[in-house]
Amino acid sequence: MFLRVETHVLGHLTQQQTPHLVRATTLPAVPCSTHIQHGVQFSRKPARPAQIVAAGAKLNNTSHPLEDPSSRQTLLPESGVVYKEGDFVEVGTVKGAFGIVGELRVDVSTDNPKKRFRKGSKLFLQPPKPTGLLVQTLPREQPLYQVVVQSSKVRILPKGQQVWVLKSGEVTDRNTAEQLSGYRVLIPLSQREQLRDPDEFWVQDLVGCSVNLQTAPQERIGVVVDVVSGTGTYDTIVVQLNLTPQDITSSTTRRCMVPFVKVMCPEVDLQQRTIVINPPEGLLDLVSKKPMGKKLKPEQQEAMLAELAAGRQPSLARTRSAESTTTSDSSNSSSGSRR
Repeated sequence: MFLRVETHVLGHLTQQQTPHLVRATTLPAVPCSTHIQHGVQFSRKPARPAQIVAAGAKLNNTSHPLEDPSSRQTLLPESGVVYKEGDFVEVGTVKGAFGIVGELRVDVSTDNPKKRFRKGSKLFLQPPKPTGLLVQTLPREQPLYQVVVQSSKVRILPKGQQVWVLKSGEVTDRNTAEQLSGYRVLIPLSQREQLRDPDEFWVQDLVGCSVNLQTAPQERIGVVVDVVSGTGTYDTIVVQLNLTPQDITSSTTRRCMVPFVKVMCPEVDLQQRTIVINPPEGLLDLVSKKPMGKKLKPEQQEAMLAELAAGRQPSLARTRSAESTTTSDSSNSSSGSRR
């Protein structure tokens, strides 16, 4: 007797397998010894057992919608290069697959995507950072995966958004491309161009700088955690203000935005990792509160309060290594020079 099995998934309620509906019809198609694959719906045409096995092999590598992306096993060979902070620059993030031939949909974070994604360019893919229990099970230094760009193009999504689509020889099917969703696209720091304008800076170099008030002596008020573009005729630095006891007990941070223009940011010292600001009265009072990633445990709060009492500021700032530039006065042309 031969059975043809059609499997319909009702939905994922938890990370464990959920009940699903199976409907069997007596059609002369696949022997009943064929393994039933969860989540696969076979076509009405008779399928060979070898085709079912191939579909099952791909399905086993498909990620669960609730899994940690860093736990996926990719089909790409390791490059032998290990990621080290400060040695690479982010030029984009893989957002998923485009089409069925393994093209990658990339969210660009570089000012020059045409150059970075031109044919023959070598890019490194970094897996997402592990979370939860995976932090203890995965190695601290995860290897990078190298891909060589065969072609790149800009495509318009149904909602009018523009995305870059990359094709490489290492990713040849949609299944592998979907596995790479969330991976960071990197280039070596040595490939970053030298800036010609002294008043133009890489975002990566600004993030993490201490922010001091232009007073005598200078007073540290916070640290740069991001640089925002598109807020007008200038870029804006996002400053995470120094933590207070109230911030620690409520597990929140306070942030304010300072226009990155010469009159407000007169000094930028990348050697000392400091930015001196001269904000107008009331600007630093315009703060927004943001919850920390996780609520601090009592012992964590106690340790951080002890640091404050000792005159030290607990550090919560994240680093960003995107290859984008900003200027301290962009009221002129797009060259980014400060005149």
